[in-house]
Amino acid sequence: MFFWTRPWTTQVLVALASSDKAMPTIPEWIFEVWMDSFLLLPLAIVVGQVHIRLSASLKLPKAVRASLPPAIWTLLLQCLFSDVFFRLLLWSVAGLVDLQEDTIIATTDGWKDHWGWNGPFILFTVRLVVAILGVAVGETFFPLVLTGGIACGKSTISKLLAEKAQFHMIDADKIGHQILLPPWHEQLNQPDALVTPNDSVYVRILETFANDADQAAAAATENNDSKLGTAVAGIHDKHPLLDDDKNIDRTKLGARIFATPAERQKLNAITHPKIFYCLIKNMAKSLYFGNDKPFVCAEVPLLFESGALRYIFGMVLVVACTETQQFNRLHKRNPELSVEECQKRIESQLPMTVKVQRADIVLWNDQDYSSLSSNNKKEEESDEKKKGAPQEEDETVKAQREAALSKQVDKAVRMVRQKTGGIMETTLSRLMLLLSASVVLSACFKLFTGNV
Repeated sequence: MFFWTRPWTTQVLVALASSDKAMPTIPEWIFEVWMDSFLLLPLAIVVGQVHIRLSASLKLPKAVRASLPPAIWTLLLQCLFSDVFFRLLLWSVAGLVDLQEDTIIATTDGWKDHWGWNGPFILFTVRLVVAILGVAVGETFFPLVLTGGIACGKSTISKLLAEKAQFHMIDADKIGHQILLPPWHEQLNQPDALVTPNDSVYVRILETFANDADQAAAAATENNDSKLGTAVAGIHDKHPLLDDDKNIDRTKLGARIFATPAERQKLNAITHPKIFYCLIKNMAKSLYFGNDKPFVCAEVPLLFESGALRYIFGMVLVVACTETQQFNRLHKRNPELSVEECQKRIESQLPMTVKVQRADIVLWNDQDYSSLSSNNKKEEESDEKKKGAPQEEDETVKAQREAALSKQVDKAVRMVRQKTGGIMETTLSRLMLLLSASVVLSACFKLFTGNV
């Protein structure tokens, strides 16, 4: 039996409502504000975070999962957390009132004159509001993350999550591309830009990857009319990583960093902190301000390789396929890459089996439509009058693949909703508010009817 149904709960609530103690003094209010701000509110935020992450990511044994679906498990956790937190709140104010039986009889003289307007009851109400607010803030920060190996179909899954499930998607790759732009680039000066000019690492990359010859040329050449200006030491307009528009050429940069691990580590040391910062900033903005989507999901290809970033997210969705399919898709998508370069890019990431083991939800994109493609090709080639057959063939295969992936996306979304909302698809803060209101109204009814 949960705590809010026990007699002691009603006894404390009735005592709070019928107390004739005075309102707190100014020093007492100052202490209360300090305690609520620096103790109760942070504790409530932690409780909200712990609850939502336990509900979503706790790995239960197979025997338990068979008899305890995620929705039931989440509901039980919500009830348990609500019970414990409500108990703590009542205990925090129980010492302010006299719980002797003869002091809470409904016929106590004058209780109706001050009912609910007394020091203990007001303090309890304030603490309850602060607790529910803190839990709401804590459980709201629950971003999801979509990851997977290179050329596994993350973009397709991301599109389906945005269109079918109404997820608010934030692309870490897009952030990674934008931080390479120069601070004066127009993309960084848009109101809805993911990256601001102050977040650009353009100058640092050019300085880091400038060789001795570049630095000597820069020192010997005055480029007062250059876009780069004289403030950028060791850089000139003919830097080997720049294209004709004075932007960093990502193809040249990729060829350089994938050649040696040391070069890649240099780049990661520059870009990863900025990407993490911009990602967290955009997720917090979407979660707390002006976003009406049910979930915020970041697309982070190198999630597990980045280390501690994984623990920011509440649930990890991994898009997976076989290694052979991954290689074939990458080589087909980027024909300019050689076989060795494709293999290097795949080997630079964690193996697919490791990512699948660490995932909360796996979306398999390993369907083979080669037979469908071959049949279509034979049918189309038999009719020489038809033109554009390869495009129609590709569209057919793409439609078949997206239809299969849509089923997995629907299943994944149901799982996310069940693990975060339980059977009632509600939040812990809403459940706490509902249960608190119900027990308070129950105590008030007993007090008014004299059935205490």
